[in-house]
Amino acid sequence: GASIVNHCINDILPAGARPLFFLDYIGLSRFDPDKIAEIVSGLAKACADAGCALLGGETATMPDIYDDDDYDLAGFIVGTVRKDALLRPENTSEGDVILALKSGGLHTNGYSLVRSVFETDQNPSVLATNVPETSHTLGELLLRPHLSYLDALSPVLDKIKGLGHITGGSFYKNIPRALADGLGADVDVSTWEVPPLFKFIQESGNVDDQEMFRVFNMGVGMTIIVEPGLVDDVLNSVPGAFRVGDVVKRAEGEARTKLIGL
Repeated sequence: GASIVNHCINDILPAGARPLFFLDYIGLSRFDPDKIAEIVSGLAKACADAGCALLGGETATMPDIYDDDDYDLAGFIVGTVRKDALLRPENTSEGDVILALKSGGLHTNGYSLVRSVFETDQNPSVLATNVPETSHTLGELLLRPHLSYLDALSPVLDKIKGLGHITGGSFYKNIPRALADGLGADVDVSTWEVPPLFKFIQESGNVDDQEMFRVFNMGVGMTIIVEPGLVDDVLNSVPGAFRVGDVVKRAEGEARTKLIGL
């Protein structure tokens, strides 16, 4: 449950919003009180950690839709932000600096490609394979929860210009959403070490670099756009933040995000 709560929180942070309340939907083949209790317990803890109310939700039992052990979990979040504190793309400028925060794993995106690469449906035992350069199995790393960046970013929301939650579409779609028209991002991929999990996926499936950076976060969970004069302040205020690139002018038709070093 924590992953969906944290994903939702991170989705509203780019507006400058903090979470107010969360609702869930659970769909499954039959009513299973133990499974539901486990899911709701995870949701409740993540909400409590974020100071967000878990108001309630809907549970649907649909045996014709779901297989015996399958379930569907969806979340809905509402946050609040003062109108004058909204993070607006039009406030970004050429010369702004792009910082980043590391991810904790796949962060709820890219699992379809992982299933295809490792054929987990046909060979679930592959999940017990040790991932090189780690002391963890593939299954353990794939199950790491989506990190929340609320605590890290709350102290600097009034000092930054934009945020990019690196989820579906990864760098190519999520960074430009925080930028004004005519601007793009130059991101230097040599500024961080890609975690072993992503290297293992790429090598196992012979996936090219462009596809990896299109599907996966590659170790970056959130990008932060900051004016040059506040970079040191933000770096000192946000544990683990590091510089990855710059905001630049982009001509119409050019790729908004360019990954330097691929």
